[in-house]
Amino acid sequence: MTRKSRWDETDIENTLKDLPPIKDRQSKEDLFTKIEKRAEEQPATRSSSRRNKKPWLYPVMASAAAIFLLVLIVPSFLSSQNEQSLILNSSDDGDSAEDGESTALFEESEEEEESTPEPESYEPPPDDAGEEESYDADAASERDETADEESEAESADLHEEEEAEAEVTEQETRMVTLPVPYVFSTATDFVIAIKNEVIETDEELEDLLINLLTEEGESDQLTLPGLNDVVFIDEKTVQLDFTDEEEQSFQSLSSMETDYYREGLQEMFLALGVKRIVLTTEGEDGFSFGADGVTEEWELRNGEGPLGYMLFTTESGETLLVHSSQASQEDASPGSFEETIEWMKDVEEGSDLQSPMPEFDEERELITEVTEENGGITVIFDEEYTFDENSEEQAMMLKALLYTAAEFGYDFVVFEGEGAEQVHGITIGEEVYPDETPYEQ
Repeated sequence: MTRKSRWDETDIENTLKDLPPIKDRQSKEDLFTKIEKRAEEQPATRSSSRRNKKPWLYPVMASAAAIFLLVLIVPSFLSSQNEQSLILNSSDDGDSAEDGESTALFEESEEEEESTPEPESYEPPPDDAGEEESYDADAASERDETADEESEAESADLHEEEEAEAEVTEQETRMVTLPVPYVFSTATDFVIAIKNEVIETDEELEDLLINLLTEEGESDQLTLPGLNDVVFIDEKTVQLDFTDEEEQSFQSLSSMETDYYREGLQEMFLALGVKRIVLTTEGEDGFSFGADGVTEEWELRNGEGPLGYMLFTTESGETLLVHSSQASQEDASPGSFEETIEWMKDVEEGSDLQSPMPEFDEERELITEVTEENGGITVIFDEEYTFDENSEEQAMMLKALLYTAAEFGYDFVVFEGEGAEQVHGITIGEEVYPDETPYEQ
């Protein structure tokens, strides 16, 4: 049943009459017609829907939504509660089972420990076990370091051996100058002279000297039968070892023979820079050497006699340098280099030796000045004296002066003079070094 509209044409007219007057050209009929048209144009459903809406609909819908949510939430909440309780129950059961198992294992372990006998020598570790472990670590480290050092040392030794082998290879053959001793007999005495022999060899010095002194050589060459070994103890000392079999033959030497053997060996080893000779027999100290009896050592050139050089001419006409200690003299030995040069000029008549200083102007001095500087000596010749590069006489003079300077300890000699720049290889105007050790490595 629907409510009847309270509006009818009479009501509308009355309502319009109550409205304030509207000034409009339209007539009432026209205006009413337009209002009706406008009312007809609005949709009837809208007005009816607004009128038909019930006020209780919204609360009902809200209640339905709340019930739906409860239906969704409550089952899930109850299922999660059940799962948690199940988990807790299973956990409690597992813990109790593990406790039971661990208890059983613990009991079994105790039984095994009781059944296993303890070693008789067992002792608890000392308090310093940590120190022992540290010591073992340090010892291992030291062993490693020692092994590294030994490895480095072996490597260094191997390197040195390789270098030594390389040096030996490089020195397979080399030129060597050896001082060869000679003994020349004269009408009244004997003279010891040294000849330098240049050879090409790969042998050591000791082997060369043994061969030189034991093998038969030139006439008048000094040899030592029975020489067993030559050993250089150091740079200034050499050991000569003789066989026991030959000792008796040396015991029968005369005084003169004993002297020239001794002086010949001394001149030979002085040329090699040796200052002391040690004599042994089969390794034992001492050797019965002629008139000297049992001799253990010789000190060479102990400062007795003049420290100069003279000349000796052999029967074949060869001129050799000999030490002036062999010259007979009555006066005291000269004390300086210049005094020795003056002494070398004058030789006693009838002597087997000659002066190395050539004759010059009687009114002029051959050597005008001698000066020392920086360990060496400078010998200045008269300006009227001329050097000739082919003069053997001048070469022997320069050698005699050079070796005399070495006897006095000078390191070098400078010869100042006019003429040639060299005389048989000896340079004029530059430092010349005496060859005290002819053996050249």
